[in-house]
Amino acid sequence: MEFIGYRYFINTQTKEIHDVKNATGACGLSYIKHGKYVSKRTAKKLLSSGEYNGCAHCLPEFNTDK
Repeated sequence: MEFIGYRYFINTQTKEIHDVKNATGACGLSYIKHGKYVSKRTAKKLLSSGEYNGCAHCLPEFNTDK
């Protein structure tokens, strides 16, 4: 499910951001209960602040757990 303008999903427990359009089964988006959809602008802000990490599967270019 993608809401217009809200392509990213943040998991507030794991502090990861997922790209809903590129998410795979490994992301487990259907099981996430602690989070919300955010805009691209908000996702960029959270990633640049270091508060959140990019998902290794759907946002590997922003994943810092390498």
